[in-house]
Amino acid sequence: MAGLDVKGLFQTECFCGSRKGCCASRGSPCSIAGRSEDISARVRRHRSLGSSSGLKLGQKKAVCSDSCNYTKSARVPQRPEARARPLPALPSLLSRAARGRLAPQRPVPPAQAARAGNMALSRGLRCCQRAFAWLPVLIIALVVLWSYYAYVCELCLVTLSNPVEKVAYLLIFHVLFVLFVWTYWKSIFTLPVQPGKKYHMSYADKERYENEERPEVQRQILADIARKLPVYTRTGNGGIRFCDRCQLIKPDRCHHCSVCAICVLKMDHHCPWVNNCIGFSNYKFFLLFLAYSLLYCLYIAATVFKYFIKYCTGELTNGRSKFHVLFLLFVAVMFFVSLMFLFGYHCWLVSRNRSTLGALKLI
Repeated sequence: MAGLDVKGLFQTECFCGSRKGCCASRGSPCSIAGRSEDISARVRRHRSLGSSSGLKLGQKKAVCSDSCNYTKSARVPQRPEARARPLPALPSLLSRAARGRLAPQRPVPPAQAARAGNMALSRGLRCCQRAFAWLPVLIIALVVLWSYYAYVCELCLVTLSNPVEKVAYLLIFHVLFVLFVWTYWKSIFTLPVQPGKKYHMSYADKERYENEERPEVQRQILADIARKLPVYTRTGNGGIRFCDRCQLIKPDRCHHCSVCAICVLKMDHHCPWVNNCIGFSNYKFFLLFLAYSLLYCLYIAATVFKYFIKYCTGELTNGRSKFHVLFLLFVAVMFFVSLMFLFGYHCWLVSRNRSTLGALKLI
């Protein structure tokens, strides 16, 4: 207790402002010095009260007798080591940081750094995957643009000499070309339709389903929810078709696309040549795209074949146009054969009222 003024410490003011007097409202002694406690006990008690009161530095909380509940802070001499040191100026802090005197930052744990690196790597891989998914669409677009140039410029404008034949070829070609490009565009950029809100689980049902660990009880919960929904298709064991990722009950012919990461209504398949899911929203455009592309290739092959024969027999000698015409016939026949089988298969599916996924599961 050296260096402390005990007398000044315990001579405190009451709420009424008097010293060693009675509080006007209580009529009880207000001086702690008048209590029958030894000096050391009072100092310890006073220090404990001051440290737990949350006052500013140099302030202690003095308490009157038990009969007086009013309190007021008393000024206490500060210890030399307890005085707050002034903060250094900003230039000195910067100079100390430049000299390396400040403490370095806390290093990141290896597990946290590895987790952050894995997340950044996965995001980069997803971006690369999305970019490469457009590669088949880009190939088809380049082939179509080249076929337009080869047919319009090299065949109709350079090779053909009859103006009536030239106009007829160009008119029919442009009609088929516009229909083909329009249906291809609609197949690519028509977004697949997801199930409505009524198929999504409510918050209460989701909590009840996730907190339940017994599989039979979970199946019963899904069955109770699906009673109000027009759902008839079941899984192999007779349960309700439920998507854990989208947290919804799957309607009939609805499937989860792993590429698009959504549930698609009446999903047929995910086509890489259009980079989109073929389902309820764009199946009509996909069938029209197959039909118009089939007619497009057939028309090119039929009109180019005569000039292909002339180039082969030597009646026409234009070297640059010869290359384009020969290659145009080869590409048109190749695409025509592949599209014929694909279009025939989808026509069979439509006649049987099936989808590609449904037919593959039945086989």
